[in-house]
Amino acid sequence: MKITLNLGYILKHLLIILALYSTSLLAAPKYEFKDMAKKCNQKDAQSCFRAGQLAPKGQEIKYYDKGCDLNHENSCITVGNFYYQKKDNEKALKYYDKLCSKNSAKSCFVMGSMHYKTKNFTNAKKAFKKSCNLNFAKACRSVGAMLKSTGEGIASINFFERACYLGDKSACKNLTNFFQQTGDAENFKKFKDLAKNEK
Repeated sequence: MKITLNLGYILKHLLIILALYSTSLLAAPKYEFKDMAKKCNQKDAQSCFRAGQLAPKGQEIKYYDKGCDLNHENSCITVGNFYYQKKDNEKALKYYDKLCSKNSAKSCFVMGSMHYKTKNFTNAKKAFKKSCNLNFAKACRSVGAMLKSTGEGIASINFFERACYLGDKSACKNLTNFFQQTGDAENFKKFKDLAKNEK
């Protein structure tokens, strides 16, 4: 039996299927947004953050702000970043500090980064140190780098070591270079191995 293919017919129905599939993809985020917005209004912090990600342009901050009011870390940081980009540093700091003052290591690190970018090095170091004490590896490396840049190389070693042990590969590499220069073969090998093993 000979089978003939009607390419026009197949193409037409393929386009219909693709159109329906595309519509369903667009509808899914819209449905999810409504669901997340509803849960946000019921004071679910994670839902507020997700609603902010899915919200129509111009409405995002409203949901992130609600999430921040519910002490959601990434919501506060996102609103802080929004104001920082708008060059409203005072408002940005308010959102970064909200959870840093409640011992959020990530929030303290972001606050330190903003201080550093605006050349407020004293407050940058203070925020980085607090974040480091809360075991945020990048913050420990940042303190180490600041100390090293001001000629306090020996003092920086403790912070680089802490960052390395917390899993910061760059800190391990810094220590490898330092101990290579000082001729400390034992520590050179130790931190070289750690630099290789860190992800």
